[in-house]
Amino acid sequence: MSDQPKKGFGCCFWGCLFFFFVGLVMVGAVWYGASWVYGNVYALTTDKPVTIPAVAPDSTAYTDAATKLEKFKQGLEGHTTLRLTPEELNQLVVNVPELKDKVHFSIENKILYIRCSLSLDDALKGSAGASWFKGRYLSGKAGVKFIEDKGFVSIEIISFESTEGKPLDPGTIKALNSFHYGESIANDPKIGAAFRELKEVRVEDDAIILVRRPAAVQPPASGGSSSESSGSGSSSSSDGSSSSTETPKKGGGLRGAE
Repeated sequence: MSDQPKKGFGCCFWGCLFFFFVGLVMVGAVWYGASWVYGNVYALTTDKPVTIPAVAPDSTAYTDAATKLEKFKQGLEGHTTLRLTPEELNQLVVNVPELKDKVHFSIENKILYIRCSLSLDDALKGSAGASWFKGRYLSGKAGVKFIEDKGFVSIEIISFESTEGKPLDPGTIKALNSFHYGESIANDPKIGAAFRELKEVRVEDDAIILVRRPAAVQPPASGGSSSESSGSGSSSSSDGSSSSTETPKKGGGLRGAE
């Protein structure tokens, strides 16, 4: 397995980033220290994968989306902003082996919704929370927004419902949103450098918009490396390598969903 940092915003980066975020949320549920948080999050898991909306591969749509992504990655022709529709996101996902048939994106009311059924054995491999979710799959539909937190792009969970349609209660969502996910990802030795290139991510009516930072103003990693965290572990990326999943940093206050 390669220990080299992931450079740029290729499909490998996105697969690794998604697993990393899932790992952080699940480890956060354990590390928060409240049994009700863990119990409520555990209720979102299943003992086997569930079916999510299928996406038929479209080579033309994938090529168009991948070309836009590559121009954004390289900053070619002034492409410092990337606009991707849910359909384009889903075509990119179809070509990420770790996410194919496991993740589906949609947008409603400027909220990015993610249907997923992901093996937590993969997402939490080697982490402090692995044994708590052994053999389980995170299955359901999450609604998220993107925010700026401590100088980094971060994710705020708006909603999460189980495959049976049972929503995660507001108190648990508030607890999970108390962690600085963006800062933890920015400190990761494999994907942190590419992640720190992101200045802003926002959801519009029919697309997700990503904006790159000028190279001269990229923020440095902060708060220490993942090796300093007792909750460090790893998650699989799409090329078979791994990325450490550190215990997410917890702020002094709790951010509630908007």
